[in-house]
Amino acid sequence: MPAFTFLLAVISGHERLRFTRVGIAKLLGTLLSIVGAMMLSIYPGPIVPIGQPKFHWKLFEGIALNRSGTGTKSNYLGPMLVMASALSWSIWSVIQAKVNHDYEATYSSTALMCFMASCLCLVIGFCVDHDQSDWSLISSGVRVISATYSGVFCSALSYFVMSWCIRRKGPFFVSIFNLLPIIIVAVLSWLLLGEKIFIGTIVGSTLIIFGLIMVLWGNWEQERTLTVEHLESQQENLSAPVDSV
Repeated sequence: MPAFTFLLAVISGHERLRFTRVGIAKLLGTLLSIVGAMMLSIYPGPIVPIGQPKFHWKLFEGIALNRSGTGTKSNYLGPMLVMASALSWSIWSVIQAKVNHDYEATYSSTALMCFMASCLCLVIGFCVDHDQSDWSLISSGVRVISATYSGVFCSALSYFVMSWCIRRKGPFFVSIFNLLPIIIVAVLSWLLLGEKIFIGTIVGSTLIIFGLIMVLWGNWEQERTLTVEHLESQQENLSAPVDSV
C-alpha cells in the first residue's frame, strides 16, 4: 500500500519527489518498509527458538486447527486480490485528501461512507449467499462479538481516525503505518495461536520499523523546514520598507 500511495500522491501533487536529504530519507524508508513487509510475508527462514507462550486460550484452539487443516494448494487469486485491495485503499487515501479539503466535517463524511459501504455489502451479500443460517448472529457468540468489533472499531473508528490523519498529515503519512499490523499479526499469532516465529519475521519487522522511523524523520524535517521558511518570509515582509503614498 505505501508504494501505491506514494506513486498516486506524487501524481496527484500531494507529495513532491525531491532528491534532497529529506526526499531520499522518505524514499529509502518507503523501500525499506516494503522490503520488510515482503520478507515478513514471503520468506520465513529458520525458526527462532523462543518457545511457546505459557498460556493458551481455548477460544482460539478451533481457529488454529482449522487453519492448519487447510490445503496447501497454491494459486494466484489471493495475491492478486491483496494487490487490488492495496491499490483500492491507496486510491481512497488520495481521494479522501481531496474530500477533506472540500468537506471538512470528518464525522458526517465517515458516517456517510460507512452507510453507503454497508448498503453495498448488504446487496452483494444477499446476491452471493442465500442461506439464512449464515446471516444469523444468535447461533454463535463469536459472530456477535466479531460483527460488533468489525463495525465499531475496524470500520467506523478506523476510517474516522484515518480521515482525520489524512487531513493533517496527508495520505502517504497514513499509508506507511499500515505495515505495522503485519508485525502485530505475527506477534499475536505466536501468542494466541501458538505459531512459530521465524528469522524472516524478525528481520522483516526490523526493516519495517527502521523504514517507518526514516519516513517519520523525513516528514518532521520537512515540516520544520517549511515552518522556518514561513517565519523568515514573514520577517522579511515586516522588515521591508513601506512605500509612502
